[in-house]
Amino acid sequence: MRINFLPAYNGDAICINYVHQNVAVNILIDGGTKQTYQTKGKKNTIISGSLKLLVEAIRERKEKVDLLILTHIDDDHVGGILKWFEIDQGATGLIGKVWFNSGKIIAGYLKEPEIKIPELSLVPQDTTDTGINQGVTFEKVIREAKIWDEGIITQGQCLNFKGSTFKILSPSKDGLKALHDKWFREASDSMTSVATDYDQSLAYYLTALVSDPDGSIHNGSSIAFIWVYDEKNYIFLADAHAETLINGFKIFEYDQEHPIPAEVVKLSHHGSNRNISLELLEMIDTDQFVVTTNGNKHGHPDKKGLAKILKSKTNPLIRFNYPNRIDDIFTAEDRKFIGFRTDSALDGIVIEEE
Repeated sequence: MRINFLPAYNGDAICINYVHQNVAVNILIDGGTKQTYQTKGKKNTIISGSLKLLVEAIRERKEKVDLLILTHIDDDHVGGILKWFEIDQGATGLIGKVWFNSGKIIAGYLKEPEIKIPELSLVPQDTTDTGINQGVTFEKVIREAKIWDEGIITQGQCLNFKGSTFKILSPSKDGLKALHDKWFREASDSMTSVATDYDQSLAYYLTALVSDPDGSIHNGSSIAFIWVYDEKNYIFLADAHAETLINGFKIFEYDQEHPIPAEVVKLSHHGSNRNISLELLEMIDTDQFVVTTNGNKHGHPDKKGLAKILKSKTNPLIRFNYPNRIDDIFTAEDRKFIGFRTDSALDGIVIEEE
């Protein structure tokens, strides 16, 4: 089993690969920004991103993306997928199944009137090499390709998939209702820039841990889950709200007295302090955390959030899919601080189990 946290700029793109009944299985969680698939260099040269290289490798091995999960519609999670679909006319033929909570599906689940919302349109921008006409929507493409069953993904579900199990922690019904009621009426958190908090040391932040809950409606609709494979737990938190995750863990009978043992946790919202709480961390028994971002848009991860990890865990390993983040965040004083480890990789963090 292998988990690859791709370098996806300021976004998430994660691929799980394992073998079930002697057949390779690939699960793709989000696709990062559009540059994660493809971008242009000098003199309009085409540069393949980590997502495109992954897709090409899967195709070359004659495998499929057996499951594509779009956790929510922020550009730093869905942009690369849209770019893939815009450019690659064989995209849907490579995909077995899609999990995606569209506006129509959410309205149906809530038994609310369908609202008119901007859809995820496939509009080629940087290339003429496409088999999809301008104006076609992602939702229409996956429906017509019969790779989307239009089912809702929501908190409390336990979904089996090819020898593994997904225990859904988020979104809650309340999170989906908030998205339905206020769709695109506020700016997406992933589209904003914020100042960093790197001027102070970890030791300083440990003296005054601050909780400031995430108010982004888009993030509150994120699909987050425990992935269970070979009796081990791997936790993927997308950009979900800490309080929603806490309630999700409780549904599956985990709490601070009975924490869930986990091999690794992909931190919510790229390590934002707003999405990390001590109560949440104390419900998870792990020493390995992954931060997925180059930090360019958000300034993530927040050092305040990392301080909470140090407060609740003994000698945790904090892993980055962009090596420069370690030097950006940690001061000389931090490096003398006993109690945490870091590592990173230029081609993305990889976790492998026999």
